[in-house]
Amino acid sequence: MIFLDSIFVFLIGLEFGSFANVCVYRWPRSLSILSPTRSFCPWCKIKISWYDNIPVVSYFNLKRRCRHCLSLISFRYPFVELVMGLLWLGTYFAIRPTTQNLSWMFLLIVWCFIFILIVTTFTDFDWRIIPNEASYFLVIVGLIASPLNPLLSADGSMPRVGESILGLVTGGGLLFSLAFLGKLIFKKEAMGGGDIKLAAGIGTILGWKAILLTLMLASVFGGMVSIGGLLIGSLKRNQYIPFGPFINLGAFISIIVKWFFPKSLDLFLKI
Repeated sequence: MIFLDSIFVFLIGLEFGSFANVCVYRWPRSLSILSPTRSFCPWCKIKISWYDNIPVVSYFNLKRRCRHCLSLISFRYPFVELVMGLLWLGTYFAIRPTTQNLSWMFLLIVWCFIFILIVTTFTDFDWRIIPNEASYFLVIVGLIASPLNPLLSADGSMPRVGESILGLVTGGGLLFSLAFLGKLIFKKEAMGGGDIKLAAGIGTILGWKAILLTLMLASVFGGMVSIGGLLIGSLKRNQYIPFGPFINLGAFISIIVKWFFPKSLDLFLKI
């Protein structure tokens, strides 16, 4: 039974990885993610048949080329699909949902969370854009699911809805303040509006403590990459690097910390 469940979860994860690729391509171009319903080649625009749109398999079956125009298909497509499938499968085993508690609800929240993190990571890499749709989706899911979200107010210190709202305000407010100060001091944009909205959405799901850890980790990772890039010559001074992927990496680590080591967050806040 566990084996069959694992296969099912992995396959569903692959399918949502395929849908994530659709969002990565369409959202920055202001295209609907629902219409047309079938994917199409970005080069010749011909709609892709179902048998050429099987996650991971079709990429290798087509020898990495469009069936019609023979344009090369980016390796990112199977990569995103495979990463999504593996992360969904990994979180399924980590959470081990049962019908006797809120773990199924938590698993669904985490899957939505992972989906948005992957989409926004690649849109920020490619376009320096974090789509509003992605951040708003996190906010809506976070607020609606907050009464059943075990990540929020596990100690009962405040209503879960309250901590969700506080996380939203903390994440968005902190980055907005940094962006305002950065523009005031350096006379240029120091933080994109997409980063601010993404942090607000993540805070809605993780709560105020975990969003603080998320942003601290994002700053550390971003700083390390920036310094490393300057040292090896791959980055120039004042060159912009997308901050969204670092926020997402920090958020992913934070959700692991909050689920498996909840007391460590309190220790972090005391430092």
